[in-house]
Amino acid sequence: MSLKRAEEVKGYDKLSDTSKAIFKKFLGNFYKRWEYPEKHIPEKVKLVKDKADGEYLRVDFATMWLHVKNSTIWY
Repeated sequence: MSLKRAEEVKGYDKLSDTSKAIFKKFLGNFYKRWEYPEKHIPEKVKLVKDKADGEYLRVDFATMWLHVKNSTIWY
């Protein structure tokens, strides 16, 4: 299995240019953190505006999802 590029993730095309840039940088950093990044491929991404957490990108994977605040902060 090959790694998905940011442009191939469902929802990417609906993001603003700023969010697209954040997601691209995040994805590069995220893949570098894993010994086997092909086991952690994002399925979809969307911008969320939440009173408690503020604005973030929600990135969904097969078994989890992450809040992405910027290219280096996610949880």
